[in-house]
Amino acid sequence: MLRNHEWNHVLWEIGNLPRDKVTRLEISSLTSGQEPEAADVLTYDFDHLELEQVDPDYVEGWGVWPGRISYSHAGYQSGATKSAMASGLKAKEFRLIDQATSKVVLSKSIQTLRTHLGEFQIDGFSEVQQSGSYFLQAGIHSPAHSESIRTSGGKRF
Repeated sequence: MLRNHEWNHVLWEIGNLPRDKVTRLEISSLTSGQEPEAADVLTYDFDHLELEQVDPDYVEGWGVWPGRISYSHAGYQSGATKSAMASGLKAKEFRLIDQATSKVVLSKSIQTLRTHLGEFQIDGFSEVQQSGSYFLQAGIHSPAHSESIRTSGGKRF
């Protein structure tokens, strides 16, 4: 969500579009009515607009991009089963790190699961019951191997 009257850093991945077919970029807002306190005009200011070529994330099917960790972006309930999936990680174990203290709260072996859908690496951390924000990390300290996750007491958020 964008914060009004503040600079917002936005990264936008356009995954399934051949780059040689892009002829323009249009940013607009589709509105149907408006809130009573809303203004009649919507204005965007851009600074440091960049187009970069990146390796896109998988967006379809059960595959997990090699070297990445797939997890619940909605968070996990404290008492519920908690796991994340990965593919192609060279690490043998993963760590769950408390975001507030940077301390490792759990370190476990990465399990490999082979099914008719493919081969997956499973990082299970259901034993962590404390609500909070954590990083799931496997291998070296790298953004591709470190993902932010949340657990909550009675609700998903």
